[in-house]
Amino acid sequence: MRVQIVQFQDRSDQILAHVAAGLERYVGLDSSRSGDSTTLALACEQLLAEMERSYTTSEERLNHGGRGAAAPAAESITFF
Repeated sequence: MRVQIVQFQDRSDQILAHVAAGLERYVGLDSSRSGDSTTLALACEQLLAEMERSYTTSEERLNHGGRGAAAPAAESITFF
């Protein structure tokens, strides 16, 4: 049971780190563009593509595409 708790915390930390990094980069993009919506839209597309490449969990990949992640089955847990 303890290993599962540590694994959950590790996965949660990875996901939160990716979210925080993406938000920080977005704020930087938004503040560096002064009203140029086309340039901002292109920069956001690039940022989203970079974020998608950095994902380490299947939940992140599913959520990125807007499909949402189902709760993992108990037998799908991978121990390190």
